[in-house]
Amino acid sequence: MSEHEFTYRRLLPKSRVVVSIMACISVVSGVVAGYLFMTSMAGVSQAVKIVWTTGSAIYALASVLLIIGVWKLIKWLIYPYMFLLIMAIAVYTMILQWLFKNLPAAVFASVAISFIFLGVALHMTKSLDQIRRETA
Repeated sequence: MSEHEFTYRRLLPKSRVVVSIMACISVVSGVVAGYLFMTSMAGVSQAVKIVWTTGSAIYALASVLLIIGVWKLIKWLIYPYMFLLIMAIAVYTMILQWLFKNLPAAVFASVAISFIFLGVALHMTKSLDQIRRETA
């Protein structure tokens, strides 16, 4: 090998750490958004508050499943996180609107965050197949 040739090594173990950090952020966000849905939605019926709080709790649970799926190499545990894209947008919109008090900026930022997290999770599903092939 000459000095001008580059070797390419995939950063698969590091991507699992990144996905785990992302999922931890999602768990905390789901719990915080559930609290905010119950406390800060004035003028909304109790049933609507319960539905949104339950949705954010399911999003937090799907994030825990994402962590388990990444470290146990179980691909189907990652899919619930990806299916809850709309709930992720709602969770991050609620948190960012509470922080910045600006709905358009909160929606834009939450859509960007949610699609970045979706892309990282999708990349991880592809990487899990390679990790399994390398360990087999």
